[in-house]
Amino acid sequence: MHFNFLPKNDKEAVRARQCLTAFCKRAVSQGGTVSAEHGIGKIKKPYLKIMYTPQDILEMAALKKYFDPHCLLGLDNIFEKELLIEAESRACLPARQGTKRSPG
Repeated sequence: MHFNFLPKNDKEAVRARQCLTAFCKRAVSQGGTVSAEHGIGKIKKPYLKIMYTPQDILEMAALKKYFDPHCLLGLDNIFEKELLIEAESRACLPARQGTKRSPG
């Protein structure tokens, strides 16, 4: 299911977030996810914590940092810079090795 809330004011926005949180918890409890084909992104990143443990999220951040060591792609879309730094400092993944090109 896809939900789109269009709150008219701050009070409705708070209620919409409460409803979405409840829907996400229910979906996960039934074996579902908090996102669909469009992924997590900025809007749904708070709901990642419903599906995964802090360690799981830290490992995902470490993987992102491994493949994007300079944080050039989508910084803060899913993982805040601080989390990426923490993931790297905890060495959740093996150290990145330099790549060598074979003679052509």
